[in-house]
Amino acid sequence: MLSKPRTALLDPDQLSRGPDLTAVKSVQWELIKTVPRCSLSGAIFMDMRQFTEDHRSILALVEQIRCDLDAEPAHSPESLLPRLHRLCSKLSLHLAIEDDFLYPHLMDLRHSPAALLAERFRREVGGLRQELDAFADRFASARDIRREPEEFRCECARLIEALCNRIQREEEDLYPLAGDV
Repeated sequence: MLSKPRTALLDPDQLSRGPDLTAVKSVQWELIKTVPRCSLSGAIFMDMRQFTEDHRSILALVEQIRCDLDAEPAHSPESLLPRLHRLCSKLSLHLAIEDDFLYPHLMDLRHSPAALLAERFRREVGGLRQELDAFADRFASARDIRREPEEFRCECARLIEALCNRIQREEEDLYPLAGDV
């Protein structure tokens, strides 16, 4: 029996209606199992290129959202929501793969530099997924954004700053070590 193509897991029509994070979470394990890796003598070697490619597409969406937020006059919430929903969906999946697969795998390599750094990063930036979920719940509709426009802008900017910080730290410090494992 043929399974649906993986691209069908995140329906583009759903993105325009808003992030269905429950649906995203239900398919995460299937996608996590497809992370490029190979096994040799029990060790797992990960191809870190997919992680950095994910970062590039996430940062492109972040830049579009920043431009929307900085535009004068400000873009309407209706025009901003599709990009915001795409970012939340893509980011939720990416963070799940890192938090549930990459970081635990690296921490299993006890006392290695990668394990120690992964543990430190998990403590310092590991709460981003929960922050994203709270943000998506709080500002799920245009009406929610209109109700608290300044809070939305501040919270969005704070979340973007935390995300960019995490990406920079992962790419500069963690990914080079993880690629050598």
